[in-house]
Amino acid sequence: MTIAGWIENTDVYFENGLVSFLVTSLAVLVIAYVVRFLARYTVRLLIKRQKVSESMIKFISHILLALLYTVSIMSILMQIVPFREYTVSILAGSGIAVLVLGFAAQETFSNLIAGVFISVFRPFSVGDSINLPDRNIAGIVEDINLRHTTVRNFNNNRVMIPNGVMNTAIVENKDSIDRSIYSYLFVVIKYESDAESAIKIMVEEANQFPLVVRKDETNAIVMDLGLNGIQIRLAFWAKDSGDAFNTSTALRKELLNAFKEAGIEFATVRMG
Repeated sequence: MTIAGWIENTDVYFENGLVSFLVTSLAVLVIAYVVRFLARYTVRLLIKRQKVSESMIKFISHILLALLYTVSIMSILMQIVPFREYTVSILAGSGIAVLVLGFAAQETFSNLIAGVFISVFRPFSVGDSINLPDRNIAGIVEDINLRHTTVRNFNNNRVMIPNGVMNTAIVENKDSIDRSIYSYLFVVIKYESDAESAIKIMVEEANQFPLVVRKDETNAIVMDLGLNGIQIRLAFWAKDSGDAFNTSTALRKELLNAFKEAGIEFATVRMG
């Protein structure tokens, strides 16, 4: 039997003939290989550059690759006449199973999909300082996994928030673009003290700290004239909230000594 005759006899086993089956199958395999390569490259890029959970990225990539392999195999089997009927039955049965499973676990899938959106659009990342004003939750993002986002609040407790909630909540991200913070420090001095000298000392002391940035923007002003004395506000920039807190803490101690040397007295706060 010639090759042409053999091909003609085998054509009946394929939807559009043997040649069409081979060409289509090759095209499917090439596309699957290219998509698989791009998916793995994207995963490596996300793990390297993005501040998201590595487990989430790998899990999603495994789901997509499994779907890719399934579609590729089904596309090839659909062209083989003896397997076509079984393939259609499998697809129909799996469709019903997915529908039932999706209905039963819709909340879980909602959190999973929300986690994907958070990973892609990145309204916040691991390490960011965030605040959810509607839910009175504030802290540092520690992890973003498949189901929830873990936030460490300022009492050092962990709050697990479902991704579905995080995806719809109003989130104030203090580190979204620039982590630098404009921080304030208030002091109250007696009316008998020299306010101009106090202002000059506060600016000079603040600019001596290495954690203070944008030193040309450091300033101090008379904020209020109260019953207790003159309230002065010092404003300075720090690269993040942690540096701002540490600077304010250390600066208070330095001001105590500097004001004492300059003869500037703090006002006594009247209680009640």
